[in-house]
Amino acid sequence: MSESTGIWELRQGETVIGRLTVYDEDVGWYSALFEPKPAFDPHRALFAEGAAIRTGEDAERWQAWNERVRQLGLQLVRLSDSASTADFLLYIDGRDADFRPRFNT
Repeated sequence: MSESTGIWELRQGETVIGRLTVYDEDVGWYSALFEPKPAFDPHRALFAEGAAIRTGEDAERWQAWNERVRQLGLQLVRLSDSASTADFLLYIDGRDADFRPRFNT
């Protein structure tokens, strides 16, 4: 595992709503085991919807879903160096997660 992987937290403000433990990386996408925290419960249905439409052909539905996720004000924080970003794609399907963070360079 490279230094850019490891353990990430999904946060809303200062509240940790989930932990992602990366087990694979492929061209900027990470696969991780997702450990939801109690604060994730209000968002569970939204992320289940995202997992269901992820590979679909309905671009408008995906855009609407992605905008609802962005409006939550979530951050991904890499614990190894505290790097954080609000610019990411994240799909959670039960305990499995795939995500792609984007950092402005």
